[in-house]
Amino acid sequence: MSTRTIASPGVQINELDQSLIARPIGATSVFITGFTQQGPTETPVNITSISEFEEVYGLPSNDAERYLYHSAKQILQTSPANLLVSRMPYGSGNGVGFENTYSALLYSVSSNAISYRDATELIIQQPKSLLLTDDEYDKLLQNDITWSDKYDSHISGLGELGNAGFIVLNSQKTTINNYFEGYYVSIADNLAFNPSTNFESISSVKAINSFGDLKATQTYTTVPSSRLNFLLTQDYKTFGGESVSKAIETASYSTGFEKDDYKDSVVLTVFKLGATQYGKDALTLDYSIVEGYNGSLYSGRTEQSETGGPPVSRFLDTVINNNSKYIKVITNPYISDWGKWTSSDGFPTKRVKIADAVKSMFSIGSYTGDADVDKVNLGNIPAKLSRILYRFENDENIDIDITAECGLGTIWASSKAKLNTLSSFPTLSGKYVYDEEYNLSLSGMDGTDGNIPTGAAYSAYNEIAGPFVALADKTRKDHVFIADPIRNIFINGQNTKTSSRKEYVFSDKIYWTLKNQFAAIQSSYVSVYANWLKINDTTSNRQIWAPSSGFAAAIYASTSQQSFPWIAPAGFNRGTLVNVYDVAINPTQKQRDLLYKINMNPIAFFNNDGFVIYGQKTMFKKPSAFDRVNVRRLFLTLEKETKALLKYFVFEPNTFATRNRLKGALLPIFEQAKLNDGLYDYQLICDERNNTPDVIDNNELKISIYIKPVRAAEFILADFVATRTGIDFSELNG
Repeated sequence: MSTRTIASPGVQINELDQSLIARPIGATSVFITGFTQQGPTETPVNITSISEFEEVYGLPSNDAERYLYHSAKQILQTSPANLLVSRMPYGSGNGVGFENTYSALLYSVSSNAISYRDATELIIQQPKSLLLTDDEYDKLLQNDITWSDKYDSHISGLGELGNAGFIVLNSQKTTINNYFEGYYVSIADNLAFNPSTNFESISSVKAINSFGDLKATQTYTTVPSSRLNFLLTQDYKTFGGESVSKAIETASYSTGFEKDDYKDSVVLTVFKLGATQYGKDALTLDYSIVEGYNGSLYSGRTEQSETGGPPVSRFLDTVINNNSKYIKVITNPYISDWGKWTSSDGFPTKRVKIADAVKSMFSIGSYTGDADVDKVNLGNIPAKLSRILYRFENDENIDIDITAECGLGTIWASSKAKLNTLSSFPTLSGKYVYDEEYNLSLSGMDGTDGNIPTGAAYSAYNEIAGPFVALADKTRKDHVFIADPIRNIFINGQNTKTSSRKEYVFSDKIYWTLKNQFAAIQSSYVSVYANWLKINDTTSNRQIWAPSSGFAAAIYASTSQQSFPWIAPAGFNRGTLVNVYDVAINPTQKQRDLLYKINMNPIAFFNNDGFVIYGQKTMFKKPSAFDRVNVRRLFLTLEKETKALLKYFVFEPNTFATRNRLKGALLPIFEQAKLNDGLYDYQLICDERNNTPDVIDNNELKISIYIKPVRAAEFILADFVATRTGIDFSELNG
């Protein structure tokens, strides 16, 4: 019912928006990562076809690359999924772009007074780059520095660290190569964020271009604009040709930064520059924003928490050091702790400005020279994986519904085991890509005595699965991770099935080993498909064995589009696999029973129907509705739809009308699920029962959603009953 707002006779038009909708149900985003021949590293790229994948990342040349390639191929060619790919860098340790030397950017700060204490204006000057040993880096983290309280631009080495106004530490030991690829930092003041000014926060890109001395500062060179595949600046009235300056000034972490409340603060952004997506020679560079923050140079600066409670720190050091994966910041205490920074009403009295020479991206890291790398060196895969998954921790930045392992656990377990056997050959150490001829020992995983699983393969696999599981189950809680069994459980060498060996016993070689491999995983956000699949590899002109996670992800995406995400992605109607020529094991009914008891989803061959996914369990091992994929994906879908709508009610009046309007906006989502076999029933409660005066006084609005999820008919029991000739069926069934 509309409320009249006019006071004299007339006609009042009221417009009610009941069209709020979330993203279309059925859209599925899949994320995969692994090794490729070429392409941008650690940057998520949206790939729309296998030809585009080949153009960006090249054709596979080894087993590690084949697993990713064929997973992508199956997803792209057999499903409507939106595919995100992130290339893992080759190279020892942390990979190309990451070395064993820390570095720092030392920013000098001038002022309009003799000392920082008395200054009302601080001007950040161009930084110097310095390489650090591990001990020197640790000392900086502990603030073991003799700081200067006066401006002194002379910073030529370790002896003048204390002359810096603040220091940005490269905590990931990133590097810059001779193509200028690497990580960069920019700093902007709030004067640049005025809506009526041009986008000019960055006017150049400066990179280290020579090998540095550990005790002296490194020199910068300006990267030619012809090497950049993006604009640096643009007029604020220009709508086309998005510039990197505009990207900074309109980023979410820059919202409202133009206000005087932030004149004591800076915006600090970390970039990744790498070869343009379709570039083969790395001569043209693209950028991506890795992370960005705004914070004050005053250590006592706070602001009200968005979630209520006590005020939170806005000190630049605290904000970055508590959140950043790539950098640490240390501000000179004579700046951050001394002098009058705020007025009696809490507003800043000092202004922080950026000198023109600072309006650049400055590379952070040491120079490594040649960008080429030996592409048989996998390095530390878990460390690389953790960096890649870090990009996905914020669910507001990148939407994903499924992550697929694509055999990374097998690659790491096999490579790590092989390297251990090469320890007496230092020239080979670290130079091994997983080889089909190598038979990985599963010792410690194949026991049947109920002991906790052990062994090198078990621990290595969990170093890969662990970060994937944590992202799905703990950090984001909005997608399903599809894990892969270790290849050597099913296949030995290039093409020897475990099931074809004389000593083969299903319970010993398959059941117990699978149970032990996944003993540490207890999560409804994880599913496993207990097989490896033989497919045709045109690049090597032979058939190879591929992990099943990418194939299962394609089935998930197809099911979502053809029906709904809450329909089981399994069985003859939706779970039939294409492009598969054989399975590593073809489990019987009794073997499928055993696999299902340990939450393993079988893939089996059926005459006349082909290869079929014949299970839909999650790795939630307790009796619960969440031990099924269809229920988990039902809740994920409804939770995402609900979140997308509820954000439009933030800051609305917490009144009876708002609560009713909120329920009304949600009703179509839940009705759709109910009418399309997702729910048996549901109830939305958003009234005085859960919005008590205490809740309202705490600036909260609560809605409780009760759901009766539809269960899939996985076990069909047909009773055939023989009766006497004279029986009356109506009496029998009455």
